[in-house]
Amino acid sequence: MGPLPEIPVDSALARLFRQPRARSETIWFSLPGGSKLFGQGDPSDQLYVVRTGRLGAFRREEGQESQFLGIIRPGEPAGEMALIAGIPHSADVYALRDSEIFAVPKDAFFEACDADGAVMTELARLMILRSRQTARRGPVGEPSVFGFVPAGRPGPLRPIVERLEREIAALGYAVTTVGSEAASAPTEWFSEVERVHDFVLYVAERDETAWAPFVPRQVDRLFRVGRGDRTAEAHDRLPSAATLHEQGLVDLILMQPADAVRPHGSEAWLDATGATRIFHLRRGAAPDFQRMARVLTGQSVGLVLSGGGARAYAHVGAIKALRERKVPIDFVGGSSMGAIVGAGVAMG
Repeated sequence: MGPLPEIPVDSALARLFRQPRARSETIWFSLPGGSKLFGQGDPSDQLYVVRTGRLGAFRREEGQESQFLGIIRPGEPAGEMALIAGIPHSADVYALRDSEIFAVPKDAFFEACDADGAVMTELARLMILRSRQTARRGPVGEPSVFGFVPAGRPGPLRPIVERLEREIAALGYAVTTVGSEAASAPTEWFSEVERVHDFVLYVAERDETAWAPFVPRQVDRLFRVGRGDRTAEAHDRLPSAATLHEQGLVDLILMQPADAVRPHGSEAWLDATGATRIFHLRRGAAPDFQRMARVLTGQSVGLVLSGGGARAYAHVGAIKALRERKVPIDFVGGSSMGAIVGAGVAMG
């Protein structure tokens, strides 16, 4: 067994795999993107470590939508808390892209911990860090790998995605766009690209019939791209994106004409694609692409306006002050009179 990505060779977690029984009984297997590693309520009888790819953790509550908990990257363990506590798994874990996994049997893991107590200390440290990150910043490991595939006939997508790449780079991030030229690359190549970049954008064109189904298996979040000024194509869905759809991780971008005053096609395209969110981009409009770059990098700005009758007119002055200071407003919501003022912002 070779060294694990992201795990220092002298770390306690790496020493786990140098224990004879753990080394001999560990299983190395491939997990295609969209496949489930284990489910909420399943018994915890193995420790998993990601070799390449990424996993996503989701929790289901009765009567509520599935909650995204975070991403598990190469070199990180999965299922360790339930294994140590001796309880069933508390979340569903799926492969967010084609992944390779090491599985260490429960008895071999605890034997390794008895032989080297630092292994358990290392896992405890990782669990504490994850808990603190979740409490302070929300989900551990925000999405950073995005896919863009056609919905209907939007025309060439690569120029659109490369424009987004330039706007993300302008925010100071390392970002790259990957297309069908990578179709034959091994899983290690994809992991390395994601390791050396802050954000990776995968793109498939309509005629790339072999590459397009592959993209949803490689990303944290998928964007379908259509044209708002064309008729939505019903049942235009990718089977390989089924898991992303199920977890609410598929969004829709509608390209609008450069001179469009109001967006078109929202309801019909949402029905056709089953997307969770919708974004509109006017061709060539720098502010629209800049807003999308902020959304992708987690820097978008939301404005929520309270109610209060005539007092809510004070929102107008607040909005004016924000604009004077070049603070973008990417999302807007409001209650009562605040909703009316917010609607004015949304309508331009």
